[in-house]
Amino acid sequence: MGPTTTAALLSLTLVAGTVLVHFYLLLPVLRRVAARRWGYGVRMLVAGEIIVLVHCLEAALYAAGFAGGAAIGLGGFDKAELPMSALDYFYFSLVNFNTLGLGDIYPTEQLRMLAGIESLNGFLMISCSASFLHALATDSGFAKEARKGQTSDAAQPA
Repeated sequence: MGPTTTAALLSLTLVAGTVLVHFYLLLPVLRRVAARRWGYGVRMLVAGEIIVLVHCLEAALYAAGFAGGAAIGLGGFDKAELPMSALDYFYFSLVNFNTLGLGDIYPTEQLRMLAGIESLNGFLMISCSASFLHALATDSGFAKEARKGQTSDAAQPA
Protein backbone atom coordinates (compact mmCIF):
# COMPACT_ATOMS: atom_id res chain seq x y z
CA MET A 1 0.00 0.00 0.00
CA GLY A 2 1.39 3.37 -1.02
CA PRO A 3 1.76 6.44 1.20
CA THR A 4 -1.21 8.27 -0.36
CA THR A 5 -3.51 5.31 0.26
CA THR A 6 -2.19 5.01 3.81
CA ALA A 7 -2.82 8.72 4.41
CA ALA A 8 -6.34 8.40 2.99
CA LEU A 9 -7.11 5.44 5.25
CA LEU A 10 -5.68 7.28 8.25
CA SER A 11 -7.87 10.27 7.38
CA LEU A 12 -11.01 8.13 7.11
CA THR A 13 -10.21 6.43 10.41
CA LEU A 14 -9.82 9.77 12.17
CA VAL A 15 -13.05 11.13 10.67
CA ALA A 16 -14.86 8.03 11.92
CA GLY A 17 -13.26 8.41 15.35
CA THR A 18 -14.25 12.03 15.76
CA VAL A 19 -17.81 11.40 14.53
CA LEU A 20 -18.15 8.52 17.00
CA VAL A 21 -16.80 10.66 19.85
CA HIS A 22 -19.12 13.50 18.87
CA PHE A 23 -22.32 11.51 18.59
CA TYR A 24 -21.80 8.77 21.17
CA LEU A 25 -20.04 10.84 23.85
CA LEU A 26 -20.88 14.50 23.34
CA LEU A 27 -24.55 14.42 22.32
CA PRO A 28 -25.76 12.14 25.15
CA VAL A 29 -23.95 14.32 27.69
CA LEU A 30 -25.42 17.49 26.16
CA ARG A 31 -28.91 16.00 26.22
CA ARG A 32 -28.50 15.37 29.95
CA VAL A 33 -27.37 18.96 30.46
CA ALA A 34 -30.36 20.25 28.48
CA ALA A 35 -32.74 18.18 30.62
CA ARG A 36 -31.44 19.62 33.91
CA ARG A 37 -33.53 22.11 35.81
CA TRP A 38 -30.62 24.52 35.97
CA GLY A 39 -31.10 28.08 34.78
CA TYR A 40 -30.68 28.64 31.07
CA GLY A 41 -27.44 30.53 31.50
CA VAL A 42 -25.94 27.71 33.57
CA ARG A 43 -27.00 25.11 31.01
CA MET A 44 -25.46 27.15 28.18
CA LEU A 45 -22.23 27.63 30.14
CA VAL A 46 -21.92 23.95 31.03
CA ALA A 47 -22.80 22.86 27.48
CA GLY A 48 -20.22 25.28 26.05
CA GLU A 49 -17.50 24.02 28.37
CA ILE A 50 -18.27 20.38 27.56
CA ILE A 51 -18.23 21.15 23.83
CA VAL A 52 -14.81 22.79 24.10
CA LEU A 53 -13.41 19.82 26.03
CA VAL A 54 -14.76 17.27 23.54
CA HIS A 55 -13.47 19.29 20.58
CA CYS A 56 -10.04 19.31 22.24
CA LEU A 57 -10.29 15.52 22.57
CA GLU A 58 -11.18 15.27 18.87
CA ALA A 59 -8.22 17.48 17.95
CA ALA A 60 -6.02 15.27 20.15
CA LEU A 61 -7.08 12.25 18.07
CA TYR A 62 -5.83 14.05 14.98
CA ALA A 63 -2.63 15.06 16.79
CA ALA A 64 -1.99 11.37 17.47
CA GLY A 65 -2.73 10.67 13.81
CA PHE A 66 -0.23 13.31 12.68
CA ALA A 67 2.42 11.94 15.04
CA GLY A 68 1.76 8.40 13.86
CA GLY A 69 1.74 9.45 10.22
CA ALA A 70 5.06 11.24 10.65
CA ALA A 71 6.50 8.19 12.42
CA ILE A 72 5.63 5.89 9.50
CA GLY A 73 7.00 8.27 6.88
CA LEU A 74 3.87 9.97 5.51
CA GLY A 75 5.52 13.36 5.82
CA GLY A 76 6.67 15.80 8.44
CA PHE A 77 6.21 19.36 9.58
CA ASP A 78 8.05 22.55 8.76
CA LYS A 79 8.51 24.85 11.72
CA ALA A 80 11.21 26.91 13.35
CA GLU A 81 12.26 24.30 15.91
CA LEU A 82 12.71 20.60 15.34
CA PRO A 83 11.71 17.95 16.27
CA MET A 84 7.95 18.16 16.86
CA SER A 85 6.80 17.53 20.42
CA ALA A 86 3.43 16.15 21.51
CA LEU A 87 2.39 19.72 22.33
CA ASP A 88 3.40 20.87 18.83
CA TYR A 89 1.23 18.16 17.25
CA PHE A 90 -1.70 19.09 19.50
CA TYR A 91 -1.24 22.81 18.84
CA PHE A 92 -1.18 22.29 15.07
CA SER A 93 -4.17 19.97 15.23
CA LEU A 94 -6.22 22.34 17.40
CA VAL A 95 -5.50 25.28 15.09
CA ASN A 96 -6.29 23.15 12.06
CA PHE A 97 -9.44 21.52 13.55
CA ASN A 98 -10.85 24.99 14.19
CA THR A 99 -9.94 26.01 10.61
CA LEU A 100 -7.81 28.87 11.94
CA GLY A 101 -4.69 27.90 9.98
CA LEU A 102 -2.02 30.17 11.44
CA GLY A 103 0.71 28.73 9.22
CA ASP A 104 3.55 28.77 11.73
CA ILE A 105 3.64 24.96 11.58
CA TYR A 106 2.56 23.17 8.42
CA PRO A 107 2.61 19.58 7.19
CA THR A 108 4.53 18.22 4.25
CA GLU A 109 3.99 15.37 1.80
CA GLN A 110 0.95 13.11 2.42
CA LEU A 111 0.24 14.66 5.84
CA ARG A 112 -1.13 17.64 3.92
CA MET A 113 -4.09 15.45 2.91
CA LEU A 114 -4.74 14.62 6.56
CA ALA A 115 -4.61 18.34 7.42
CA GLY A 116 -7.22 19.18 4.79
CA ILE A 117 -9.53 16.42 5.95
CA GLU A 118 -9.10 17.54 9.57
CA SER A 119 -10.17 21.10 8.71
CA LEU A 120 -13.27 19.84 6.91
CA ASN A 121 -14.07 17.42 9.72
CA GLY A 122 -13.51 20.08 12.37
CA PHE A 123 -15.82 22.50 10.58
CA LEU A 124 -18.50 19.81 10.46
CA MET A 125 -18.14 18.96 14.17
CA ILE A 126 -18.14 22.63 15.19
CA SER A 127 -21.25 23.19 13.07
CA CYS A 128 -23.02 20.30 14.80
CA SER A 129 -22.10 21.72 18.21
CA ALA A 130 -23.27 25.20 17.22
CA SER A 131 -26.55 23.71 16.04
CA PHE A 132 -27.05 22.10 19.43
CA LEU A 133 -26.32 25.35 21.26
CA HIS A 134 -28.74 27.18 18.98
CA ALA A 135 -31.46 24.64 19.73
CA LEU A 136 -30.76 24.89 23.46
CA ALA A 137 -30.97 28.67 23.32
CA THR A 138 -34.10 28.86 21.17
CA ASP A 139 -36.24 25.79 21.85
CA SER A 140 -35.81 25.56 25.59
CA GLY A 141 -33.69 28.49 26.55
CA PHE A 142 -33.41 32.22 26.26
CA ALA A 143 -35.82 32.67 23.35
CA LYS A 144 -38.54 30.58 24.98
CA GLU A 145 -38.14 32.49 28.24
CA ALA A 146 -38.39 35.80 26.37
CA ARG A 147 -41.60 34.66 24.65
CA LYS A 148 -43.36 33.80 27.92
CA GLY A 149 -46.37 35.97 28.47
CA GLN A 150 -46.50 37.16 24.87
CA THR A 151 -49.49 36.42 22.68
CA SER A 152 -49.40 35.94 18.96
CA ASP A 153 -50.66 38.64 16.56
CA ALA A 154 -53.52 36.31 15.55
CA ALA A 155 -54.81 36.21 19.13
CA GLN A 156 -54.78 40.00 19.52
CA PRO A 157 -58.08 41.85 19.04
CA ALA A 158 -58.28 44.09 15.96
